Amino acid sequence: MSSVVLGEALLTIAVVVAASIFSVVFVSNLQLLLNSQQEKMLKLAENMEIKVEVIFADALQSNDTVKVWVKNIGQKPIPRQLIGLDSGLFLEKRRGEVWRIPYNADVKPSWNFTLLNSVDEGWDPGETLEVTISLPNGTLDAGDWIVRFVAPINGAYDDYIFSL
Repeated sequence: MSSVVLGEALLTIAVVVAASIFSVVFVSNLQLLLNSQQEKMLKLAENMEIKVEVIFADALQSNDTVKVWVKNIGQKPIPRQLIGLDSGLFLEKRRGEVWRIPYNADVKPSWNFTLLNSVDEGWDPGETLEVTISLPNGTLDAGDWIVRFVAPINGAYDDYIFSL
C-alpha cells in the first residue's frame, strides 16, 4: 500500500513539474510575440507620422532647371540636416530613363532646397520645401516627366507628373 502511495506521489510531482515547465515556456513565448507586435505597431505609428506631398513641379527648358514644391503633411517635424542627407530625389522621363539626383553635388545633375515660411531649423508639418533641380544642358525635352521625392527617416514618397 505504501508503495502505491509513493508511486502516486512521484507521478503527481512529475505532472506538476511538467505542467510548470510547459507554462513557463508558453508564457515566455507569448511575451516575445507581444513584444514583437508592439514593435511593429510603434514602427507603423512612426511611419504614419512622416508623410510628404509634392504639390507642384515645373521646369524651365531654357536653363534645364526643375522646380518642385513639397509639403510636409505628416505629424512630425523633420530636422533640416536630414533633408539633404537622407532624402531621395528621382526624375524620370515617362517610359524612359530614371535619374537619381544627388543632393548638393558639385556637378550636374544636382538638387538643393529652401525651406519656405519656416521659423526654425526644422521642416515642420504644413511647411513647404522648394527644391531646385539643376540638370545637364539639353536634358529636358518635350514630354511627360515624373518627379519623386523620398522623405528622410521612413522613406515615405510622393510622385508628381508634369509636362513640357
